[in-house]
Amino acid sequence: MTNTLFQNTVTTSVPADRLRTILTQPEKLPLWNPAITGVTPDNADVLITRRPPALNVHERVSITTTAEQVIYQSTEGQLAYRLSFTLKQAAGLTTLTETLQVGETSQLRVPLSLLAPIAKQAFARNLQSLVAIAETLTLAD
Repeated sequence: MTNTLFQNTVTTSVPADRLRTILTQPEKLPLWNPAITGVTPDNADVLITRRPPALNVHERVSITTTAEQVIYQSTEGQLAYRLSFTLKQAAGLTTLTETLQVGETSQLRVPLSLLAPIAKQAFARNLQSLVAIAETLTLAD
């Protein structure tokens, strides 16, 4: 994954640990990504189903974490990707940056250069939804 397609950044007063908790709970994905219609655990991964039209109607996603990141690695769809969420907290604010990196795109019928602006906008909306959900959910939800 060396091709960075785009980055989106949002700053919020939501604590980083709350965002991290939501990001590491794949069953909450449909709350902030309305295209997702199903999340099914499968061993260490999750199987995700989206409403068509979508590049990846079905995909397998593994979720890993580091000290500052939550990483979604997608395989088994038309577009393999790595979506990294970097969380940085300072002065009572959290900066959340998502970076989409894509792999081999030989299965796509449309050039990534045409898809990138549309995807960036859709991901930005989902990122805003994530923050809105984090503002209303308690960690016990």
